[in-house]
Amino acid sequence: MAMSSGGIDSGGSGSQSTGPAAALATIEKHRRDNVPERLIHAGERIQAGWRAAADSAGLKIRTFGIPPLASFTFEHESPDALLTLFTQEMLARGFLAGAQVYTMVAHSDRLIDIYLENTEQVFRTLAAANQANNIEDLLNGPVKHSGFSRLA
Repeated sequence: MAMSSGGIDSGGSGSQSTGPAAALATIEKHRRDNVPERLIHAGERIQAGWRAAADSAGLKIRTFGIPPLASFTFEHESPDALLTLFTQEMLARGFLAGAQVYTMVAHSDRLIDIYLENTEQVFRTLAAANQANNIEDLLNGPVKHSGFSRLA
């Protein structure tokens, strides 16, 4: 804190007066643009797309979570290896992807379609690697760690 013009400046650059206005504007935009419905719609499309891509590729997955915070897991003896390969292959296609998606207003139907097309291609790669029993051979690095053990 510093003294400024006879008062105290908390270092907030005057945000004390604009913060409430920004909050109200955000709430108004959420209402006007039906943000919750859009996030739910995007998450439902992604979860359905994951299931369809897995079925098409012959992989077993389970989707879970509320649609805007959608998740999946591979039902496989080495789910972490499959997920590591999924992330690696999606990254090669320009997507930083894991087993969760936190939907945003920016996730348009067009972008979701592109993501799911790539997911389907990668799921086919995973299924082929599973059939050939060489999932870990295709990894460019180690299998991802689970839980807090990676921090110890």
